Amino acid sequence: MFSSSYIASIRRNFYIRVFSPTENPCRFRFTPFSSSSSTSKTENRNSFAVNYLINTLGFSPEKAFSASKYLKFDSPEKPDAVVAFLNNHGFTGDQIGSLIRKFPTIILRNPNNSLLPKIQFFQCLGFSDSQVKNILLLSPCITCRSLDGHIKPTFSYIKSLFDANGTCLSQLKLATEALRCDLESRLLPNIEALKGAGAPSSRIVYLLQHFPRVINQDSGKFRKTVEDVKKLGLDPSRVSFVIALHVLMVMSKSGWEKRVEAYKKWGFSENEITVAFGKFPNFMTRSLDKITGVMDFFVNEMGLDYSFVLRAPGLVSYSLEKRIKPRSLVYKKLLESGLISKGKSSRLASMCKCAEKDFLKRYVLYYDEIAPELVDMYRKELLAISKSN
Repeated sequence: MFSSSYIASIRRNFYIRVFSPTENPCRFRFTPFSSSSSTSKTENRNSFAVNYLINTLGFSPEKAFSASKYLKFDSPEKPDAVVAFLNNHGFTGDQIGSLIRKFPTIILRNPNNSLLPKIQFFQCLGFSDSQVKNILLLSPCITCRSLDGHIKPTFSYIKSLFDANGTCLSQLKLATEALRCDLESRLLPNIEALKGAGAPSSRIVYLLQHFPRVINQDSGKFRKTVEDVKKLGLDPSRVSFVIALHVLMVMSKSGWEKRVEAYKKWGFSENEITVAFGKFPNFMTRSLDKITGVMDFFVNEMGLDYSFVLRAPGLVSYSLEKRIKPRSLVYKKLLESGLISKGKSSRLASMCKCAEKDFLKRYVLYYDEIAPELVDMYRKELLAISKSN
């Protein structure tokens, strides 16, 4: 754990003076250059920036104008130096454009003072050149953070979590977006909230790898959401706990309510929706069209009760056209041939869930001698799907 004096030093080490000390410096908020600057000079600088982004970096006029809101320069000296520096470090033109679109002010940094030390830091840790590029492409705003005051201590803490879980360095690059987090106000308290809920290091690392933005949320909201997920009965030691936390953190209230109403139309109660969410958290992340399409197929075309999906909520994640429908045809054929028993709708759920090679082995090729038409029927169905795409 870092000492209070060391933590306090982090808050004093923002790279650019124009950010409020309580704000994340990776958000754009700039002060005017001078109250005495004329409007015409500002417009000229904006015009120069727009032209530079279009002519040198290939931006569309719309994207160039949008980025120019954060850029004030009237000569190519600084941006040319940054572009040349990035080129020399293996960034392609498209990658440089992507960096600047994500974080426009990177083009005004002093490359030797701001960019080079951070690149060298990651290289010294053992990251390859391509991995370092990916880190910056994923989170270019870390270039505005203090290397000694923020990046090093934050990275050290994240690495300690990976080391405790026995996770190798090559996997650590997936969590580098968490470097955007403020260590004191967000990363530390949010990790402690997970530990306090009983989440093992493996699940904390999983969250950092797959949903790093979730950890960069207000600590009060994060702690409450962790408690809400626990109240649903989810086990903090399971991956589903982390996924449920991610869903509840990122989904808006209106988005949740719309999906609740979509399921209610098919007979689900709110309690049943909660149960299904606990089994399969992404049950609540599917689009409204996807929910309607899957439910309509199973209820109206297959003649099943809505509870069929309640028992196997993961079904809403599969492609209706590429998986559910063709496999349901095989299910119907097996029923008609008396090769599987009626009333065994759970068999259909199993057929939809299994991998393609297992499905072929268990439900198509297995009955090849008894029902050879199954192979042709399924092959034709897949061929029709491929032609329609």
